Amino acid sequence: MERKCFEIIDSVINNYKHEPIDLLNIGDAEGEFNYLQMQRNSYIRTINDICQLFSEESFGKTRVLEIGSFLGVVSIALSRLGFVVSAYDIPEFNNNERLRQLFSDNGVNFFSGNLRDFRLPFENESFDCVVICETLEHLNFNPLPVLYEINRITKTGGFIYVGLPNHVFIKNRLKMLSGRSAHHPIEYFFQQLDGRNMIVGIHWREYTLAETVELVEAMGYKVIRKSYWDTTDIQMKYSAKDLAKFVVYQVASWKPFLVAIGRKEGRPEYDFHFTDATR
Repeated sequence: MERKCFEIIDSVINNYKHEPIDLLNIGDAEGEFNYLQMQRNSYIRTINDICQLFSEESFGKTRVLEIGSFLGVVSIALSRLGFVVSAYDIPEFNNNERLRQLFSDNGVNFFSGNLRDFRLPFENESFDCVVICETLEHLNFNPLPVLYEINRITKTGGFIYVGLPNHVFIKNRLKMLSGRSAHHPIEYFFQQLDGRNMIVGIHWREYTLAETVELVEAMGYKVIRKSYWDTTDIQMKYSAKDLAKFVVYQVASWKPFLVAIGRKEGRPEYDFHFTDATR
């Protein structure tokens, strides 16, 4: 299965080179392809992890939702493996006709919306697994109602799969020790407002693994797996730079990424008071 995941991910990514998307129609297709190549091992990790949650015989009956699907690599790969897949992202992305056609050709149902509206367009307990990777850190509003909604649409016994950058990554620690901020530079605020492909580019709030577990478990899930992660965990053959990282990353919490997987145990009861602050 692992070899199959590698092959599918590589096939999906290579497709963007030959049939580019250019999400915002600003001539950034090459940049998108380069980004996908950079994220390759992250996609492989996600696909492998999800496949391990279910038996291969059940893939065809397993409904998966990817929130923050972006160019659709994870959604398309899961669909090719046999899962019943839906993808959800902001209208600025999912309204792109080339992306919509790509989703349609690969049997992926696609939906558009903004998470700050909180309500997701799905029935209660619709999905066996909800994937939300590299997304929570981009929310510039309180994430609790979003996670509460994810619980609503997850089947009891189903899973939430959260992937995030690690806020206490060694580079962030070193920045702060030298008096610099671990956050994105102020310049990014200006870039976002003048439209240079920064619609969701800023990390407004990154999380530690302990914080991620706290968020997930407060929303009715029991975390069954949690880990720090880096590309060298998958590559298995190292350059000198990778060897140096391998040594540094023997301290697990210094790695740049984290993953938490939770199994839904129930529906918590919250009466969130919605204000401009939450939106």
